[in-house]
Parts: sequence; C-alpha cells; structure tokens
Amino acid sequence: MVQFGDIWEVFKVLAKAGGIASIHAEDNDIVMHMYEKLLREDRMAFENMAEVHNTLSEDLAFNRVIRLAEKVEAWRST
Repeated sequence: MVQFGDIWEVFKVLAKAGGIASIHAEDNDIVMHMYEKLLREDRMAFENMAEVHNTLSEDLAFNRVIRLAEKVEAWRST
C-alpha cells in the first residue's frame, strides 16, 4: 500500500517527464471493515471476497487519486 502523499509526489515527477501512471486503488478502511465483518459472520470463503474488495472501496480510492492528479495538473500550470 502506498500513501497518497507519495502518490502525489510520483504524479509530479511523472507529469514533469510526460509519463503515465497505472493505478490500482482501494480504500483500506472499507476493505478492513469488510474483512472484519465477514470474519464475525464466518463468511471468509473466496466467493465472498467481492464483498470485501467492493466498488465503494474502489470508488472512494479512485476519487482521491483523481483529485491528486487534478492538483498536479494545477501545480504544473502555475
């Protein structure tokens, strides 16, 4: 797992070099909450992992990553 501040710094370097980033992001708080929930419910089987790594988790994380990228673009134009 990479902290968002570090991702932001990498985005700045990539932007300066004209690079492209490929990101896989999930919200760790949501993922861990769901692991704990499934563990309490004794539902830790593979077929339930989509509930842990869910679209809400990805949506929250990607919105943060997109905001970082937008700020890098704003940073570049100043």
